[in-house]
Amino acid sequence: MTGTADKAKTLALEARIRENATRFDLISLIRLLRHIGYEDHQIRFKSYNTQLSQKSLIQEIKFRKWPGEIAELTLNLGLLAPQTPLPSYFQKIIDKGMIDVNAFYLFLNFFDQPLTEELVKSVMPEENTKLFPDWDQTRMNFIKMLDLKSVNSLHWFVSLFFPELTLRVDKISSRRDIATNPFVLGRAVLGDTATFGARTNIATRGVRITLFSEEERTNKDVPWPKEIRRRLETHVFPVLSTVGVDIQVVLVIRFQETWAKLEQNSYLGYDKIQGGDNPVRMIRIFSGHLLD
Repeated sequence: MTGTADKAKTLALEARIRENATRFDLISLIRLLRHIGYEDHQIRFKSYNTQLSQKSLIQEIKFRKWPGEIAELTLNLGLLAPQTPLPSYFQKIIDKGMIDVNAFYLFLNFFDQPLTEELVKSVMPEENTKLFPDWDQTRMNFIKMLDLKSVNSLHWFVSLFFPELTLRVDKISSRRDIATNPFVLGRAVLGDTATFGARTNIATRGVRITLFSEEERTNKDVPWPKEIRRRLETHVFPVLSTVGVDIQVVLVIRFQETWAKLEQNSYLGYDKIQGGDNPVRMIRIFSGHLLD
């Protein structure tokens, strides 16, 4: 019974895809087809035979169930499309009826498949395992070519993950807390290798990332400090850890709406105490050294 229900849902989804085929971009449609169970070899491409430019890249999609499940995408792209790379000579002999037109179209569609597959690989490099066997490592190598310790590069990189917020990146002087060797009387020499106590701190150069928000919560009603930390730990810190950088992340909320209260879900240091002339609230999200 469950299998029948799942099949019905798939058929209904395929019907919706057919109805909205012209609204898709090619990459999104391929990803959707993979999501509903189609393998790459089950996705076929053919070009739409027309001499007129069309308003969309995808003309139509058909789901064939026999002899095997196939998703056939007809594109306004390829050897039969208006922007065909074929010489006009071929169209002339077609117009004159000098060849079997249907057989010729089938012949061209045979080449449309590999040509379109190569196009998909060029715009989806993560799918091109021949050129990039390990896309994650390749992407990391590209990022390492940037100087992420510079203010401009870091500003560009962080802004990719916080499009809703205004941000500023500044160079700062800070102090880093480090573990030291234990001091052994008669053996240790005071200096860089041994100090009194198990830890010491040294002056370092770092950066401060200041994020500015007009509101306390995201449009999904998540507190900005929580969302910022999630994005930092998921996207930003793994990359910066490969570079090694001392960093501070600060959130500035320009307009205060909630205040600290004596209740379970209110936290001193996070919720501001009501009063004072300054409505701006500053919250430190992170401060430390990032290194793998």
